[in-house]
Amino acid sequence: MIELPYYVALGTLITQEFIDKEKARLGNLFAQEYECAFISSGTAAIEPELLERGMAGDFELDPLL
Repeated sequence: MIELPYYVALGTLITQEFIDKEKARLGNLFAQEYECAFISSGTAAIEPELLERGMAGDFELDPLL
């Protein structure tokens, strides 16, 4: 997986005008869609700490059966 925030392409592939319109359209979701930032809520199905540990390989999975 490759994560590239919008500003890597700003001025070459996308314009500031486009980004401004997207910020207005998406509101709080802009960071998720264009900055590779996923903000958790108190009702998240998966705890953010579990995801972070999983990305770092800091745990082992128990078999389901």
